[in-house]
Amino acid sequence: MLATDSDSTRYQINELCVRAQTPFVVGRVFTRGIGGEAFVYRPNVGGCLACLEGLLERATDYRTGIREVDLWSAEERDEKLYGLNPEEVKDSPGLSVDIGFITAFHTRLVLDALGEATPKRPKFLLPIKENYVVWGNRPVAPFNKNFQLQRISLTPQEGCRVCGDQNEDN
Repeated sequence: MLATDSDSTRYQINELCVRAQTPFVVGRVFTRGIGGEAFVYRPNVGGCLACLEGLLERATDYRTGIREVDLWSAEERDEKLYGLNPEEVKDSPGLSVDIGFITAFHTRLVLDALGEATPKRPKFLLPIKENYVVWGNRPVAPFNKNFQLQRISLTPQEGCRVCGDQNEDN
């Protein structure tokens, strides 16, 4: 499980895990708890975090419209936030229950990864096919209804600078 709130750290860990062929899970709650996402890297099965980001830059269904504080890089956040008046920065945190949904998705993907690594997967822990989920708690862009779920099974992306070479070897 990955518990860092820094894109640079996420990408460093992504590269290390791809090189070591080690699964990892990362989750993120969007500003004000409007929703969030959870992603699991499964070596030799699914794409890595760089594959995901490349896909999301091209896709229109996932994260569209969420150009918010939580999707800015640390440099962008510092540059953009420090130039704003306090009333312009929406400082209303997400409700615990809203954050709990993302935590539940994240935790379930962690349990799935652990179950996959065991010699005999527990029969009550059914495998999850998808490796990326986006959850919307309420109808705030990009979500158009309460409790909206989007999910995909991300495959390794052609030309990925992180896992591309490894995918060609397999």
